[in-house]
Amino acid sequence: MALITYRIGYSISSVKKEISNATKNIIEGKLNISTQKKGIDPEFLPILNDLDHITGSIAGIVSEVRNTAESINEMAFNLNETFEKLSGKLQEQASSTDSISSSIEEITASIEQNSENTDNTKNIALEVVKSIE
Repeated sequence: MALITYRIGYSISSVKKEISNATKNIIEGKLNISTQKKGIDPEFLPILNDLDHITGSIAGIVSEVRNTAESINEMAFNLNETFEKLSGKLQEQASSTDSISSSIEEITASIEQNSENTDNTKNIALEVVKSIE
């Protein structure tokens, strides 16, 4: 009876140690380490197998989160580059618009001057015609 009690106690202690080690590994981010099953009573193997499965699932989730975070980071970088390019193009357009506006003002002033010159020429021509008559 004492031997059976010892073996059960040893098996429980061994499983407890493996569970403790596995949880420490999970906490430390070591998600690729499996539990040691050598010398473990076959009755307790399903517990350790389930723990390994849980650890593998957590590793898969962490991997997906990392990939998603990297993807989001890359998209944010690309979006920032696009905004910078657009900002530069908008500044170029604003500068071009200012230049066009200045040119239009110059053309308008020139047209007004030509209109005045035309009026003056017309008045001079009328005076010449009156003086001839």
